[in-house]
Amino acid sequence: MAAFTKGDSRINRAGRPRKNKSFTETIEKYALQKRENGESNREALVRVLFDLAIVDKNLGAIKYITDRVDGKPRENPTLKHGKKHG
Repeated sequence: MAAFTKGDSRINRAGRPRKNKSFTETIEKYALQKRENGESNREALVRVLFDLAIVDKNLGAIKYITDRVDGKPRENPTLKHGKKHG
């Protein structure tokens, strides 16, 4: 088979068609679905996360929430011999 040349009709300018939705799109679709009690799956997930943080005092959940709300803390460069390194 010969190499493609400019204007060759075999070139698929639109690119390869997508086969399936991405994992993120699937999660977003499921997150927006309503549950029997009227809350969305996203709202239920947030409620469970806050229950873990507040009721169970789960440090991982607490850290996750604070990182999402305040942003992750900046890492300071390592100090070596009293001077900033990096």
